[in-house]
Amino acid sequence: MTQAEKGDVENGKEKGGEKEKEQRGVKRPIVPALVPESLQEQIQSNFIVVIHPGSTTLRIGRATDTLPASIPHVIARRHKQQGQPLYKDNWLLREGLNKPESNEQRQNGLKMVDQAIWSKKMSNGTRRIPVSPEQVWSQLFRFILLVQLLYHNAIHVLYLFYYASAIRDFL
Repeated sequence: MTQAEKGDVENGKEKGGEKEKEQRGVKRPIVPALVPESLQEQIQSNFIVVIHPGSTTLRIGRATDTLPASIPHVIARRHKQQGQPLYKDNWLLREGLNKPESNEQRQNGLKMVDQAIWSKKMSNGTRRIPVSPEQVWSQLFRFILLVQLLYHNAIHVLYLFYYASAIRDFL
């Protein structure tokens, strides 16, 4: 077999291989979904509320906001009114938690956890900045006002304000 014949055979193989690749890896154009124009006009980004839950903060705002309201995650419990049975969670309130020695152990454990958290640096190499109770209260109050603006429902706002005052009293 001469060099020319080998070249023809290789070219034939390459051409056949290219055809196979073209058939297997055919890229189809991406066509956007067709949305009727009437729906496009109805949906406006000013009316879309975005809720972005994070590990430490909850961000809530409109879709057009560049800096949505950022609220730290906290837990609030409503005080029971007189005459209502006291709810006890068996998982949280175990026997032996109200003994004097268990309170001391709890405080020691909390100190150890606090020291471990503050001794570690974050992934970017900086130290953690503690969140003051005043900052939590002010951000929570901003969140209440934002909810009032978004929902225009005074009852929900009163409940949120009640929870916020309970958190402020706790801090």
